[in-house]
Amino acid sequence: MLWCCLLATLFSLPIFLFTENRLVPYSLNGWIFVISLALVCQVLAQVFLIYSLKKFSSAFVALALLLESILAGMAAWIIFGERLSLFDWIALFVILLGLYLALSSQSAIKE
Repeated sequence: MLWCCLLATLFSLPIFLFTENRLVPYSLNGWIFVISLALVCQVLAQVFLIYSLKKFSSAFVALALLLESILAGMAAWIIFGERLSLFDWIALFVILLGLYLALSSQSAIKE
């Protein structure tokens, strides 16, 4: 997870430097938002993910992580009133179909 975050930072930093005029926030309010995003969204989510690996198999956790894109799409549609295109709906359906096939396959059934 550390390497994933590090690589994402290294790849997104050049894009950020070319598209934005400043790197850090100027106000205290801006710093509070940045720190809150780091602590709540990243650190807390990673802790919950690691904890879930103690309770569930890694295959189940990996499949459950695929629900993240579905939940984000639904939240954008319901909460923010964002319009989802036909391609978005097809992608959501394909993910759900893949999850159903993976969970209902013979290799997923423990005997």
